[in-house]
This record gives sequence, structure tokens and C-alpha cells, in this order.
Amino acid sequence: MIDNLPKRGLLTISMLQGLAFLWLYRRFENELWPANDPTVAWPMLAVLTFLPLLMLLSATRESWRMTLLLSTTYTSVIAVIAGFAGAQSIPLDEVYSINHGFPFALVLWVTTFLAANFIQQRAIVGGATVYRDLFRFSWRNFLVPTFAALFTLIAFLLLKLWGALFDVLNINFFSYLFAEDWFLFPVLSTVLGIGVITFRDLARIIDSAVQILRGLLRILLPLASCIRVIFLLALMTNGASLVWQTGSGSTLMLWLVAVNLFG
Repeated sequence: MIDNLPKRGLLTISMLQGLAFLWLYRRFENELWPANDPTVAWPMLAVLTFLPLLMLLSATRESWRMTLLLSTTYTSVIAVIAGFAGAQSIPLDEVYSINHGFPFALVLWVTTFLAANFIQQRAIVGGATVYRDLFRFSWRNFLVPTFAALFTLIAFLLLKLWGALFDVLNINFFSYLFAEDWFLFPVLSTVLGIGVITFRDLARIIDSAVQILRGLLRILLPLASCIRVIFLLALMTNGASLVWQTGSGSTLMLWLVAVNLFG
């Protein structure tokens, strides 16, 4: 399968994404435009995050044009939504508070996860939408980025170890280099791209792991369904207002729904 992936193109996308994030990071650090304009900053963050990610997860040699078209269309839509959300988040001292930025970012991540499944089904498989394909892609789109992120984290920790070992010898060049943003952003972004390409090549192994996870979830599915039914009965008795007062009730219910969905 690895020969079916445009490796050089995907690695170039990863490196360019890292350089773009480096530029944006420095603009925020120095409080320069677009840091002070959320109507521009939020759409820019959305596009720079999700367009390269969709290409990394979905592009093949045969489907990269369709993938690019669908991914660009999707990111254009969420860029408009992000611009509107940014306009609603003024004044600036509230723009990046957890009460504004985090929920919106979480919604975008979930939406992009769902969109990636349909983009891959349309670009790679083609034809009518089939649930079996969407289900397979959903697990891959969950596990491949997760493993790639862990791979990137391990690479980062190895760089830190490298620098610390040479610090013992009073050679501080490496620890200085590995702490510089101009080094970390493009390098770690490229490492993430390598991780995505590598784990996409292991699709059969990931599908086997999915079968094991599904088996475990199916064992727990009756318990999860029982909890859901009992909770809904209790909710009807005590009222939904208690859920909103806790501040975490909605999150817990979403996790419960996720268990039932993936099971």
C-alpha cells in the first residue's frame, strides 16, 4: 500500500504545515496580525490544521485530486464558520479563553473526523456511500493519528534525551537547537507526517486491532446499554436541569454514546 501513497507530496505538506504554524506562532508571540483579529486568526488556524491533516489521512496517488477538492471545499466551509465564531468572541481578552476557543475547537475536530470518513469513501472507494466503508475509515482515522501523535511524542522525547546527554559533557548545542521553535515546528510536523504514512501502510494490522477492540467493546456493550437506559429513566424522574448544573454531565453522556457507537 505504501507505493500507492504520494510519500514525497505528503511529507512536503507536513513540512509546509510546520512552517506555517511556526509563522503563526511567532505572530501570536509578538502580538502581531492576525493575532489581534480573531475573524482572520480562527479561519487561518482551521485551514492550516485540517486541510493538511485531511490530505495526510486520505490522499493516494489515484485519489489525491478528488481528495484535495473535497478537503478544500470542507475547510472553506469551516473557515467561514470559524470567522463567524471569531467575530462572536470579541473582545479580544476573551477570544482564547477555554470557555470560547476550546468548545469550538472540539466541535471542529469531531466534525473533521466525520468529514474525513465521507471524503475517503467518496475519493478512494467511490460509488454509493456504504456504512461498512465508513466504519472502517472511522477506526483508521482514529487510530492512525493517535499512533502518529505518539510516534511524534516519542521522537520529541528522544531529542530531549539527546540534548540532555550532551549537556552532561558540557556540549549545549543540541539542547539549544532542540528548544528552538524554528527547529521544532518543521521537524516535528514532518515526523508526524512520517508517522501517518507509516501507520497508513499498516492498515491491515490496524484493521486486526480494530477487530480485537470491537470484540472487547461488544462484551461491554450490554453493560453500557444498561447504564444508558437506567440513566435515562433516572433523568426523566429527576429532571435534566441536574445534568447542566454539574458541568460534566454532557461530557459523560457523550462518552457513553461513543462506547455504544463504536461497539
